[in-house]
Amino acid sequence: MATVDRRMILRTLAITPVAGIPLAAARQAPIIANMRVAQRRALIDVQFRDGPPHAFLIDTGGFHSLIDERLARELKLRSLGGIGMRGLGGLENMTLYRAPEVVFGGAVRQRDVTFGGLRDPRFGAGVQGTLAAGVFTVVDSDLDFDAGEWRLWPEGRPDRAGFVKLPAKITAPAAREGSPKIIAEGVLGGRTLRFLLDTGAPKAINLFGPAARASGLWDANMPQAVIRPFGIGGAAPLGRLVRAEAIAIGPLRFERPLVQLHQPGSRGGNGFDGIIGLDILQRMNLSTDTKARTLWAMPNRQPAYEERYGLSGMWVDAKGDSVVVRAVGARSPAAEAGIAEGDRIVGMPVAQVIRAISQDPDTVVPLTVERGGKRRTAEVRLRRFL
Repeated sequence: MATVDRRMILRTLAITPVAGIPLAAARQAPIIANMRVAQRRALIDVQFRDGPPHAFLIDTGGFHSLIDERLARELKLRSLGGIGMRGLGGLENMTLYRAPEVVFGGAVRQRDVTFGGLRDPRFGAGVQGTLAAGVFTVVDSDLDFDAGEWRLWPEGRPDRAGFVKLPAKITAPAAREGSPKIIAEGVLGGRTLRFLLDTGAPKAINLFGPAARASGLWDANMPQAVIRPFGIGGAAPLGRLVRAEAIAIGPLRFERPLVQLHQPGSRGGNGFDGIIGLDILQRMNLSTDTKARTLWAMPNRQPAYEERYGLSGMWVDAKGDSVVVRAVGARSPAAEAGIAEGDRIVGMPVAQVIRAISQDPDTVVPLTVERGGKRRTAEVRLRRFL
């Protein structure tokens, strides 16, 4: 398989309005495409050659647009060769496909769009691809979560009344970095950190290894759940989920966010300390100023997501016929029940253990735990402990 020159996938968003809208009219008013938030994803319908719509997520942290490889083959998209992309879990090799014509949100038409094909995508149920950061950062655009609109201003947005300017910068286009992305300063735990603003990340905040330790949140005494970050390249090493006091992005402040911490020894981001995801971003309407390469925002009416995390605070793995406790979060229900790393849970297959500890709060889960050849019953009372 041939290797693709990365320069060919960095393209200006060539916008053509759909449904006969004159381009002159588009210069005076925005082109409006429909978007929606579902399954903790910012979604937009994508059509290939005016075919049926397919749900794609808007990924402002994405290097390149992606597609479920099964859909690419079904659509008979042209293969351009192989490309390697590095994500949370490491390097992933994929095939690059070219679509001759794509319509976004029933309103924006673009020709010769390239997508990286994923063989085992985890976009979410019914979601068949992603649109990279360039859909938001190449042309002045709004992501209006209240109105459910992605608005594009081909000649520049005339004003931003009601918006505030954030301490953020749109990166300069570079072939090795793909689509221009948005890096913003955020104050977390009294420290100013650099964050990639990523609508494709469902968690509120991710901190990479060096920043996880520097933030003071990698603290053995803090209540914590055990998590495994997952993204391009597969699964990363086990990390922690903790609660911070607040994060401030310029004049906007968000109280008590959950923060996903990668292990301190893990690699950092490419010029940033962490990621701010859709849990926070969907609570602002966003607007890019591509000439000044900056970002504006206003608080909106969207509620905070219902928070989800493992209510036992532990992580288990199958090891042969055994279920082994890989890690236990401090001050978690599992820790309070006396369960520790290395314990074996007997009498249940791993799938049954996971179902048992994934039940509703206040459920008491009896587990038979073996340590040093001795067995006992540990009762884990599930609860929201972060």
